[in-house]
Amino acid sequence: MDSHMTQPRIDSLLVIDKDPLLGLMLSKLLEVEATHISSFREIESLSDEFRPSGVFLGFSLMDDVMPRECGKIRSRWPDAPVIVIVDGFESEIQIRALALAGVEDFIKKPFTAYEVKARFLARQAVRLKHSLKKLLFLQIQN
Repeated sequence: MDSHMTQPRIDSLLVIDKDPLLGLMLSKLLEVEATHISSFREIESLSDEFRPSGVFLGFSLMDDVMPRECGKIRSRWPDAPVIVIVDGFESEIQIRALALAGVEDFIKKPFTAYEVKARFLARQAVRLKHSLKKLLFLQIQN
């Protein structure tokens, strides 16, 4: 099997946060193009061909609809890890609601480039492994 196919790659990111600097910072840290939008409503304006390698959410967007929106993100891009950038003032209830909605990880500010890249690639590898298992299962059934 081609090792290029099994290694996680970062092609593009979707960053959803009120602050455009988060998208710029993540783009620089991960050395990849980031598409930044400032609200969940803007997701609808993205092309159907847009396939981010991962989705980062700023916790500043947290409200009653964020868990539902995370579920929509998870269904639109099932293979993209969803990571929330937090600042340390989150409640346990908020964190649990997001985890149930499909968020894989939380990264606390301030963070290092190494931490963001390592945690993102780890989550992406888990998603890739899960997708490969699903594909093998479907091939076995046919």
